[in-house]
Amino acid sequence: MSMLDFLRRKPAPPLEALDSLDTRAAPRERICIPVTVDTGCEWYDAVILDLNMRGARIYVEDESPRLRPCLGQLLAVRPSGGVPIAAQVRWREDRHLGVQFLVNIHAETLSMFRSASQQRLQPRPSRARVGFDVEVVFGEHRQTARLTDISSSGARINGVSEVDVGTPMMVHLEGLMPIAGHVRWVDGEEAGIMFTRLLPIGSARYIAEQGLVSRLWLQEVIEQHDSANPLN
Repeated sequence: MSMLDFLRRKPAPPLEALDSLDTRAAPRERICIPVTVDTGCEWYDAVILDLNMRGARIYVEDESPRLRPCLGQLLAVRPSGGVPIAAQVRWREDRHLGVQFLVNIHAETLSMFRSASQQRLQPRPSRARVGFDVEVVFGEHRQTARLTDISSSGARINGVSEVDVGTPMMVHLEGLMPIAGHVRWVDGEEAGIMFTRLLPIGSARYIAEQGLVSRLWLQEVIEQHDSANPLN
């Protein structure tokens, strides 16, 4: 059976039956592993926050109001460059999912997750609430929009139209070099943008000064650059 056929199967056991399957015999290990959650019709960027051989707690980074995996749903958890792991949703709270693997993962896989885990648990960069007028350019469109929040890796834009998920986009903020990214989600005239590269420190400093943003946010952007370039 292909992975797509597997994902198209109907959610199997009722939740009452699922509750009897999880004894949590093995302790969970706190890690931070980027993964993709694939439901067969949609996919989400996410981070595994803790796991053992039987299951994991996953943080869905996409903050769009799209319907996320529901209780009992079958899905595939795909580590970057790794083999997808078949799982079923056991619980959901906001953007956190508890999943149970359909087949226990091997010790070698656990070891791989440990070695790939980041030093600090940081599911997503902090967002700074701002209010800048920007110009966005995508395809043949050039539109004026409102930048409502921003992090080192992405932003929320309000007031865009005729844009689709996956569309490359340039965000022009007066006084700064254009910021390149692509559309991660769309809800009406609102869209989430993921930057192609980390927000430059100079741009972050300008935004912090002009938008009256906390220096703690600016410091986090600087630390993320340091983490991405440890030898610099």
